[in-house]
Amino acid sequence: MHILRTRKFYAILTAVALIAVASLSMAGAAPFSNPLPLKHSYVYSVKFICNPLNPSDALGLGLAAGAYYTDINVHNPSYAKVNATITQKLVVALPEPAYAPIGSPTPYSPAMPNPYLLGTVKLGADGAMRLDCTYIMNLLTGPGGLVGYTYAKGFLVLYSNIKLDVVAEYTVAPTPAPGAPVSIETQIIQPQSFMP
Repeated sequence: MHILRTRKFYAILTAVALIAVASLSMAGAAPFSNPLPLKHSYVYSVKFICNPLNPSDALGLGLAAGAYYTDINVHNPSYAKVNATITQKLVVALPEPAYAPIGSPTPYSPAMPNPYLLGTVKLGADGAMRLDCTYIMNLLTGPGGLVGYTYAKGFLVLYSNIKLDVVAEYTVAPTPAPGAPVSIETQIIQPQSFMP
């Protein structure tokens, strides 16, 4: 009986230790480790592409050479003075190591926190905000982020307690120089159900 109790004790102790290690690993994966509030009901995953300076850098993103920009517009359509509580998460799409050319420089540090949980903002009734490449790249190149890089792509994920109008604008030009021909496309982002 004593042996069975001892084995059960060590099994429980091992399970608790594994859970603790897993929790520490997840907490260290992002600058913000607080869980998302369960009051968020809608999720908007918005693709971003940012390469505003050097057109040839787009090749490192799997794109044709060019200057790429993303501008995300978010609107709270409520008439009833209902505030939108929006939590932002930034996920960088990293290159697949199996397909990276041997000896090529790696643009992303393996130690870079990914994803970034950016915190929560309030957007008042009929309020609107825009999140562009300047905003995204400033976040990515902040403390613990990318160093010396001016391009990236991935997803900006918005978690909201109410439905929003979310529209992404994508522009590309052969060069960032003024007067260059520009192509633009807009995309309405549909909400998904919240998955904790």
